[in-house]
Amino acid sequence: ARIAPPGSGDCSHQNIINADMKQCRKNDQIINGWERSSVLPFVNCLRRIETENHLQVMNGQTGSLSELQQKVALKMQLEVKLSDLQTQRCVFERDAAELRADHRREQADVDRLEGRSLAKYFYQHFGKLDEKLDDERREAAAAKVKLDAAERELAAVDHQIQQVEGQLQELSGCEEAYSAALEEKRNAVRSSGTPEAGRILRLEEKIAFLESQKREIR
Repeated sequence: ARIAPPGSGDCSHQNIINADMKQCRKNDQIINGWERSSVLPFVNCLRRIETENHLQVMNGQTGSLSELQQKVALKMQLEVKLSDLQTQRCVFERDAAELRADHRREQADVDRLEGRSLAKYFYQHFGKLDEKLDDERREAAAAKVKLDAAERELAAVDHQIQQVEGQLQELSGCEEAYSAALEEKRNAVRSSGTPEAGRILRLEEKIAFLESQKREIR
């Protein structure tokens, strides 16, 4: 077997170390080059605009671009919810109207047997008045229970509709605010004069959209 001369292993290790150090210095130069480029100052400028000035636009809506986009997404969700609630209310109102009519009929039967009527004299003649009156009172009471439940459901959905309408009122104008904020940022990008500006803006729009979608899923 051939024996390596003394110190040759140490030399190979030193060569590997030197190559690694050379690559590290090259990576450092790349990073320093990026730091000196116009991209990072531009990004920092946009971040400073959002954090220090905090965009203020029409209709009292304020916030960063991503916050305004989240408001727009929330407004869309609330509009769908309001539509569902209004459909549900129509069903509850119809059910309550039918139950009111049922209760009126049942109560009218009770009143007829309690007052002066041919039906009262008929059942009284055959000794069935008390039994019939008890039956009619039970049916009237059952109809009242159903009516009360339907009216509670109707009142509950009315309360939900009021809440959603209030939230939508608070978000009024958020679409216009988002459009204005987006245009403001576009102007800042255009005035920056950097070739990377357009790409950064597109990425920020995509990030804002994904953040709103993530919130929607939660």
